[in-house]
Amino acid sequence: MRGLVHDVKVAYRQLLKNGLTTVASLATLALGIGASTAIFSVVEGVLLRPLSYPQPEQIVRVWRVNQSGNHGPSSDPNYQDWIEWSSHFQAMAQYRAGTSSVSGGKEPVRTRVATVAADFFPIMGVEAALGRTFAGESLSTGSAPVAVVSEGFWRRMLEGNRDLSSLKLNISNTAYSIIGVMPSEFNFPRGSEIWVPRELYPVNNSRTSHNWYVIARLKDGSSLSQAQAEMKAIARRQVARYGDDIWLTDIDVVPLQEELVGDYRTRLWVLLGAVGILLLVGCFNIVNILLAQSSARRRELAVRSALGAGGWKLACQFVTETMLLSLAGAALGVIAAQWGLQFLLSLEPGDLPRLEEIQLSLPVLAFASGLSLLIGLLLGLLPVVQFRGANLASALQQGSRSYSGGPGRARARGALVVTQVAVTLILLVGAGLLLRSFQQLISVEPGFDSEGGLVLHLSRAFPGDEEESRRLAQSNTQLLQRLKQIPGVEEVGGTTGLPLSNFGSFADGLFLIDNEGVTLREPYSRELVRRFQEAGNTGYGEYRVASDGYFKAMSIPLMRGRLFQPSDGPDAPHVAVISQSLARSLPGDDPLGQRIQFGNMDGTLNLLTVVGVVGDVRDRSLEMEPRPTVYLNQRQRPRRTAAFSILLDGEFDHASVAAQARAIIRDLDPSLPVQFERLEAIFSSSLSGRRFSLILLGIFAASALLLAAVGIFGMMAFTVNERLKEIGIRMALGADPKRVHLRFVRQAAMLTGTGIVCGALAALGLSQVMQGMLHQVSARDPLTFAAAAPVILLVSLLACYLPARRAIRVDPLETLREE
Repeated sequence: MRGLVHDVKVAYRQLLKNGLTTVASLATLALGIGASTAIFSVVEGVLLRPLSYPQPEQIVRVWRVNQSGNHGPSSDPNYQDWIEWSSHFQAMAQYRAGTSSVSGGKEPVRTRVATVAADFFPIMGVEAALGRTFAGESLSTGSAPVAVVSEGFWRRMLEGNRDLSSLKLNISNTAYSIIGVMPSEFNFPRGSEIWVPRELYPVNNSRTSHNWYVIARLKDGSSLSQAQAEMKAIARRQVARYGDDIWLTDIDVVPLQEELVGDYRTRLWVLLGAVGILLLVGCFNIVNILLAQSSARRRELAVRSALGAGGWKLACQFVTETMLLSLAGAALGVIAAQWGLQFLLSLEPGDLPRLEEIQLSLPVLAFASGLSLLIGLLLGLLPVVQFRGANLASALQQGSRSYSGGPGRARARGALVVTQVAVTLILLVGAGLLLRSFQQLISVEPGFDSEGGLVLHLSRAFPGDEEESRRLAQSNTQLLQRLKQIPGVEEVGGTTGLPLSNFGSFADGLFLIDNEGVTLREPYSRELVRRFQEAGNTGYGEYRVASDGYFKAMSIPLMRGRLFQPSDGPDAPHVAVISQSLARSLPGDDPLGQRIQFGNMDGTLNLLTVVGVVGDVRDRSLEMEPRPTVYLNQRQRPRRTAAFSILLDGEFDHASVAAQARAIIRDLDPSLPVQFERLEAIFSSSLSGRRFSLILLGIFAASALLLAAVGIFGMMAFTVNERLKEIGIRMALGADPKRVHLRFVRQAAMLTGTGIVCGALAALGLSQVMQGMLHQVSARDPLTFAAAAPVILLVSLLACYLPARRAIRVDPLETLREE
């Protein structure tokens, strides 16, 4: 123990003596361990860790595939066919989720309510933590409404009352009895806090009303491929029986875990690869530093050996130094991993799946720390192994700066620098591609003014009949009028689908074009749709309901005709404003005056006369082309305005206006909750996924660039230090200092250039993995590659500047005297 304590003290003094090297090594270890553990913790929590349900591999989602190849929800009749005709599922269940106004708790709130079929909870394999679910209950339209709540909602809004029989909630003007509380870890559909039975709602017999998502559990012994093959056969059977009018061409069965991950799979694997490259650069740095130290300490080994120190004693001393360094680096890595994970979660774009399951991966942290200790052990033995068999007298006769390890070891250090530059270039190219893609995306014109506005979201009960619809329209109109009277508010407008927002009703469907002058008063049917399709009188578009002032509040330009007017009341002829892209798809030269029927979206069969054309809006995503859109007047078609977003535009203080708007809403309906957002925040949130990847990859690239610069600096400093005697002699013999300076710069430039070429070749192949993450930018974008190379070359030359400068400032006499 006394020997160990002595070795630790000596090692501590040695590390303090080489302070700059020690700090560089510790920073490299902390960065490598912390970053790799934090990123892998996210990857493990999102991609690798199984879902926290019994036999999660059996849970799948069943998707309708339309003519465009896109996944979508299903209609009630198609879903019933799936249940009847399939044999590889234990059960199927419909579900959907949306935001609703809920009262009866501590205060009125807007929260996410999921409507799920009775088999939903057995499929997920979960039971209520308190009370029961409605699985297995005899429920139907007209049954007493019951609901199950999340553990968080129960504690927060119901104050943890265990007497569930006394709890009732009013959800969209319907009273529900609370019968159960779900476990705290249950979170599907994501963000849901209340679950109500789907069986309380009537079945829609239309095969074109695709309103329900479908989840299922495979039978024991049935495989995903078997279920997929069977559902494809069912799709062919449905198309053969019902024709293309059901808007179904195929059925896809997707594991739930894969479905939840979605587009983040590629992003997270790319980030994991990036942090692996960063860790590799860090390892090269440490190896380069310790190789240089082992060469520099050759004479020290010779002196100790000459004084009687045996090989075991020398090995213990050097291993103690590197292990002490590794332990300190591992400790800092633990702290860095915790901070790094918190930083990642603070950058989280909002739609990252399984966020609540992400935690620091202790196995990965242990592995990374253990790996650093193993590397420390091996590198600690390296100087002793190199010294074994060496000529003791020769080692003692060599000056402290005269041994460079020979050409082989110099080439090894050079190869490490080349590799560092190459892998750093890969990260720079990746970050550059994401930056170019982000620049392309934010330069996209969304079709509206995304700055300055204040948005308030409202959720009310869906109107059950025409009279309730009229009252809802009157309520909207009264609210809009009072909001416009707030000082500073210049324009006010509402819509059922605010662009780039997750709130509201983003619905689309097929509409009929009345070119025959016939009043279309009959409900949609296969025969009606087929007749109009054969005549070329059908179209497909987004369905949006908006108020009179919506287009001015959003700065959506009027291209032709007029906007909604006060005269467009509920008893006036129904009118529509359409987008430019939809206007181009209508038959004839002039879209104004044409009449369409969109009754399949809200049940109202009144013809809509097109009175205006407005600019296209990218309402789903900036990456998607504008979709043809039909805007309907909220006073004439108010049924879908139960979920309504109102934009207030003008020059005002947002906090003050929000307070006044809240008071107005409280005066009109004290039970109606409201949520406020800034329009620019909604716009920014739509870019958060790409921003998340860009920031992280940019940080990794900058860190790798810094580490590469440190590596080049260290190599050049060591080279200068080893060759000081040679440089002194050359200078004493009259060598030109500029030529000596150029010699070192040329050496660094050659290594960097070689690394750039190797890295560019590797980046050309690896960048293809990122193609799905890019927008209007090629994975082999020449501008990005051309910009990355000079950056790393400049950093490399700057890194060798100080050592090279030291070389030309050396005093030949002092150098020779020291030797």
